[in-house]
Amino acid sequence: MNACFLDTGYVIWGCGERFRQRAEMLLRFHVIAIVDNAPAFRGKQVFGLPVVDQETYLADFHAYPVLITPMETESIVVFLRAHRMSRYFFLDEVFAPTARPQRMQMTGDAAWQMEKLAALVRLKDAQINDWNEWGVSYFSYHFLGRRRTRGDCGRTSIAQLLCQSKYPAMRVLSASTSAPIDALLNAASSACGQTLPSAADVLILHGLNIDFPTLNLVAQAERCDVPVIFSEDGFLRSIEPADGKSGLAYTRGHALMLDQGGLYIHADTPSMFEDAMNSERELSPGELVRARRLIEKVHTEHLSKYNHQPRLQHTLGTAGKEHILVVDQVFSDKSISFGWATDDTFREMLDAALRENPEAEIFIKAHPVKSQGHFADVVETERIHLLTEPMNPIDLIDRMDKVYVCTSQLGFEAAFCGKEVHVFGMPFYAGWGFTIDAQTHPRRVTRRTVEEAFYFAYIACSVYVSYETQGVCEIEQAIDELLALRAAYQRDVLGETCP
Repeated sequence: MNACFLDTGYVIWGCGERFRQRAEMLLRFHVIAIVDNAPAFRGKQVFGLPVVDQETYLADFHAYPVLITPMETESIVVFLRAHRMSRYFFLDEVFAPTARPQRMQMTGDAAWQMEKLAALVRLKDAQINDWNEWGVSYFSYHFLGRRRTRGDCGRTSIAQLLCQSKYPAMRVLSASTSAPIDALLNAASSACGQTLPSAADVLILHGLNIDFPTLNLVAQAERCDVPVIFSEDGFLRSIEPADGKSGLAYTRGHALMLDQGGLYIHADTPSMFEDAMNSERELSPGELVRARRLIEKVHTEHLSKYNHQPRLQHTLGTAGKEHILVVDQVFSDKSISFGWATDDTFREMLDAALRENPEAEIFIKAHPVKSQGHFADVVETERIHLLTEPMNPIDLIDRMDKVYVCTSQLGFEAAFCGKEVHVFGMPFYAGWGFTIDAQTHPRRVTRRTVEEAFYFAYIACSVYVSYETQGVCEIEQAIDELLALRAAYQRDVLGETCP
């Protein structure tokens, strides 16, 4: 990366304890002076650098950006703003706080934001700060949070924006739904590296990954007033996952979640789904009937995000005992960290399931490759069972009495299948009153039923792409096409005889 102001010179404000704790790292870069009004430091040097007062700073050093190190920053910020100084940043932006939700403090104009971004990435390259914490904070506050104030972010308006786009640029951060996105756009999306194409009239980020290239692309789009659309796979995605082995017919996506202000898996910032749930809108009797009918369809047809898993052909556990399901997730799944959970949360969840259900049998739905999940060291007993073989999620849910999850979609499926669901992270469906939650969310204040949540998630906020027409369709058509494709998959790939 090209040199930024850290190399060409900056000023540190405050030479107290907080600065001294970090001085060895911060002084790796070109510090010009230290500002401190304390009489004890006047006219002295700290680490070989002159300590100057505010007046000397204004006279001799005002051209340099300022790193503010004290905990109490208000009086410093007031002083700088009073003298029209906007090029400053804070120690807590360098060493990201662990409090959640994290927030970057946004100051100055867009050019300064990009300069500061480059500086903080420079610090990241020097292994001074925690890029993951800082990156999530910056992206959440500046790009996701701010976009909530920008006009209509509804599903229809987003789909219309995509369809009207002549020069869409797309950054796909995981093997996923490029074909349906192309169909939705009705135009070929250009591949997008780290530089936004000059002709781009919309930027699509599919499979959000918070890294510097993504931040840089979104910042470029913002400067050019190019709309940004965040995209994730929907709840009824396909037959096989994107990395499946049976070809595009079975791996291509069928459902999308699109948003201009956030993503439903990201608990730090609002999303279109969360806005709908928090709104005063009441579903009409017809909408409630539609939601219940579709829940019944999804349940009885055993439909989930992926639909290649076989039905269970044997019983589970001991008859007469209560059966408790604990759902594992693969390491590095974005929904874990975005949903306020960590690796430790999974251990807490298992401990709670064992403690709260002392007479029950515990079934851990583990990753097929145990080492890729969080329960690799769990030993099976007469009471604890590990399930690693592929199996239909709805079929598994139907055999359980309670379900314990961190952020998995399976928790929502269990809820609308009528199960008692205990949630230890903060996925999109937690905090609304129909699950038992280990955490609370300050923004999720409205009580909703699981039918209402299904309507907003699966119907109002999802976009479905027809396999047959390549155009946008309603969920009912998408389900019928998915069932037909699953029947073909079972016949042609699995060699099963379908009823």
